[in-house]
Amino acid sequence: MLASLEPVMNQEPTGKTVSFFYITTSGGINVRRPSDYVSCAIGLAGCENVSFSEDQADVGNSTMTIQMEAFYQ
Repeated sequence: MLASLEPVMNQEPTGKTVSFFYITTSGGINVRRPSDYVSCAIGLAGCENVSFSEDQADVGNSTMTIQMEAFYQ
C-alpha cells in the first residue's frame, strides 16, 4: 500500500501557499496550528501552509483564533 504512495511522496513542491480557516460567529478567524494534521497534510500535498503563529510548540489545541487584521496582514 505504501508503494502506491511513492509517486506522490516524491513529487516536487508546487510553491503554492494555502490557508485552511473559517470565520467564527464573533468575527474572528480560526486557523490550524503548524503542528496540526491538516497543516501537515497540506505540506504532503506539495503546498506551503500559511502560518499565523510564531510559536511552533504544541499547546494541546489544533486550532487558534486570530483577528481579521492579522489574517489579512
